[in-house]
Amino acid sequence: MPIRLDSNTEDFASRFTAFLATKREGAADVEEVARTIIAEVAARGDEALVAYTRKFDRIDVGASGLRVAPAEIDDAFASCDRTARDALALARNRIEAYHRRQVPTDERFTGVFGVELGWR
Repeated sequence: MPIRLDSNTEDFASRFTAFLATKREGAADVEEVARTIIAEVAARGDEALVAYTRKFDRIDVGASGLRVAPAEIDDAFASCDRTARDALALARNRIEAYHRRQVPTDERFTGVFGVELGWR
């Protein structure tokens, strides 16, 4: 459940401190449930996705379909606040740049005995 914090309220400092102290690491039972859901969706595809969306979100996407039309995407994009879109684009670019640096690179070199060495 989301927690709303407002820095302008009197109890912000205590609520923020309590938030920072909350346990956020994954529990084994939650991980097990998540793995089960992922396996179900991998095995049963859209049928499982529709069932879990109905169960957890209480939305019947089976009735409306899972496909989003390009016009709907364009309309949603156009209706989004420009500042929010810019912030999301900045976040996307920073995240992408960070993770691109984590991609391993191939290495090839010639060792001191003239043997070509390397890894992939």
